[in-house]
Amino acid sequence: MKKIYTPMICLLFFQFLSCQAHAQSNIAFDTIRLVQDNFFRQEYGLNDTIINSIKIETRNAKLVQKVHFKFGSDVAKGMLTSITGIGLSDAKDVDWYLASTIQTNNPKLDWISDIYCPGYIEKERQRVRNNDRSYSVESHEVNHYLWENGALAYIIEASDTVGWHYVYRNPRSDTTLAGWTPQVYTKQSSYSAFNSFDFALLGQFTGKESAIFYNFDQGRIYVFSEDELWGIMQFPKQPQLSMNKKKRNSHQPYLLANSSLSAWERMDVLRLSMVGMRIKLAIEKSNTEQ
Repeated sequence: MKKIYTPMICLLFFQFLSCQAHAQSNIAFDTIRLVQDNFFRQEYGLNDTIINSIKIETRNAKLVQKVHFKFGSDVAKGMLTSITGIGLSDAKDVDWYLASTIQTNNPKLDWISDIYCPGYIEKERQRVRNNDRSYSVESHEVNHYLWENGALAYIIEASDTVGWHYVYRNPRSDTTLAGWTPQVYTKQSSYSAFNSFDFALLGQFTGKESAIFYNFDQGRIYVFSEDELWGIMQFPKQPQLSMNKKKRNSHQPYLLANSSLSAWERMDVLRLSMVGMRIKLAIEKSNTEQ
């Protein structure tokens, strides 16, 4: 009897989470359960006919100058200008280049998801005492990332630019994002109007305005296409070693996808959520380096 009831309990559990998370939006959501075998590795499995595995591959940041953006066409650059009001030439003065890919079981659906972020390297010097009681000066380099100064992330699929987003570091109070924030930050943060962990991405995806938000308090990423909430990615909670298997399963991540979306659009929501996750990882890592 226990084997019969377990799937029903899991189904009711995820339906409950869906209702709790989005009752205020009056939108029907389908739950896509993800499986993460290792909490510290960004690799996920899922039961779907289009994508059944997805992971984030990152490389170390490089300090560069005059990076050439890989925009698919002049039309793409024109679209970006219409969204952001910022014109782009074929090259842009940037400092940090963070390369990454969103990899799936189908290489044709993989995304290049790279980031350009202003910043600099600072040398810090410290006076230290040697073993012979003399003193010397040691120096080390500290990487600085200025995410609030126009960081740009773009998405390429099969050599074609399908999306780009600018990074916003104060989404709760930025008036540019006011059309989306009430659905994302429904409760007052313990960090008041500014939360150093929150961020938003605003730009374009497949010809439509696109917004991705991270809510640190909830541990969630919200994905919008224009003014429509496409989905929410709930991050996993780190399981404790003492937990039994059933409790460990409840700590797995899941995606709530708008039930009006097609199967392919749901997979877009999944990959866009991973783009948000990639930005989250980059910001967290840069905070530890500074």
